[in-house]
Amino acid sequence: MHTVTVTRQMSHSPKRVWTLLADFANTYVYHPIVAESASTNNQDTGLGAARYCQMYDGNRVEEKIVDWDPAARRYLVQVTEHGPFPLTHMTAEVRVEAQGDGSQVSYHFEFTPKFGPMGWVMAKLALEKGFTKLGDQLLEGIDQHLSTGRLIEQDGALGAAA
Repeated sequence: MHTVTVTRQMSHSPKRVWTLLADFANTYVYHPIVAESASTNNQDTGLGAARYCQMYDGNRVEEKIVDWDPAARRYLVQVTEHGPFPLTHMTAEVRVEAQGDGSQVSYHFEFTPKFGPMGWVMAKLALEKGFTKLGDQLLEGIDQHLSTGRLIEQDGALGAAA
């Protein structure tokens, strides 16, 4: 198993950040690689909520919340359909904590690559860096969306007002 954690300090209140991130079905609003997302089980938030994410590059993944703790502003997502990604297992823990007048937002990714020892090498050489970059872009998208009220589009471009 491989792990990557990305963290960012934001000037937004924990309540405001949590409200955005708890709206699980609508990640496309702030995610710079997700063109479209929606619930796959008519549940937008909370334990058991499931969504699909259609990427700008045409790929698609499906995810489900498998652990939910709103009092701690934390949830765990399991990727249930990996699409083209060479993984056998992946989770992402989302956490929002108070930090001074703002928030500390973190994503902790855990994943297991396909292809045994070759996959392990591939993960060390490329996937860990890729998840770090993705996490940094995601945190930037959240911060920009909350700062501007605009949709975050491909590669972090600012779109229309949300």
